Amino acid sequence: MRFSIVTAALLALAVTQESRRPLGAALVTVIDGSGASLSDLSAVPLTIMEDGHVRDVVSVRPSTDVPFVSVLVDTANSGVDVPIPELRRGLSDFVRTFLGAEAGAQIALWDFGGRPAEVVAFTTDPAALGRGINRLVRASSSTAVFETIVAASREMDAVSSPRRALIIVSVDSVQTDSTAADRAAQSVRSAGVTVWAIQVARGADLVAFSKGTDLGGHLVRTPPSTGAALDEFLERIAQATGGLRFTIRQANALPSALERVAQHLDAQQEVRFARPSGTPSLPLVASAGKGLQVLVAPWVR
Repeated sequence: MRFSIVTAALLALAVTQESRRPLGAALVTVIDGSGASLSDLSAVPLTIMEDGHVRDVVSVRPSTDVPFVSVLVDTANSGVDVPIPELRRGLSDFVRTFLGAEAGAQIALWDFGGRPAEVVAFTTDPAALGRGINRLVRASSSTAVFETIVAASREMDAVSSPRRALIIVSVDSVQTDSTAADRAAQSVRSAGVTVWAIQVARGADLVAFSKGTDLGGHLVRTPPSTGAALDEFLERIAQATGGLRFTIRQANALPSALERVAQHLDAQQEVRFARPSGTPSLPLVASAGKGLQVLVAPWVR
């Protein structure tokens, strides 16, 4: 009897100590070999490494935080090679899909065909977003992608939710200014946002994008093409922030691309893990089973 009492006391002490271990948390999205995100991770062997050290995963659950998403669109003549009606349709489908999946989601719309312009501030109202989308027209000025990334990131910096994302719709093979790119990258890092990029391949560049995983016929996951500074910037910033960069081969593939991004954002999971101390350590890396890709958002606590 004494042994049983002592054993029970020790077990209770162990449980108490375990419950008092400081917990970290991260937002992750797991993607399978077909490019689809997984909504149920109960059977996924998820591993979290913090500063090179494996952490014990305590819980995994769908994130309940409100997502804030800024959609940045290039309407310049030198920008996205997509007819405005097709652009509007893709954006409208994204709004309908994402607001339908994420109750309370906040979406903002930016136009960087010339100067940074917030067409619609953060809202949950699909009608307001629809009116903003219908106001998009082709601009005669040059693109202002980096200035708009800075402006949208600054606005995102004031958001309380950890689920923060920029979706950038642009053309590929645009040469860039390194100073402006550095400012944009710093703004993204400071705001803790995830960057998703959808780039439209011009006809001359289709050969460079012939390799990769075909998603839905036209959506291709690609490495940056040579000599295209914007391609390289968006590839690296998306990878560093837990997002992805896609290239679409045809204008009518934009709705499919935006829908795929909406699915990835909706599938974000909050992973809690035990750490020796309460202070977050970077880098944070997550992995899963064979054939699965794990994206980790910048937010860690």
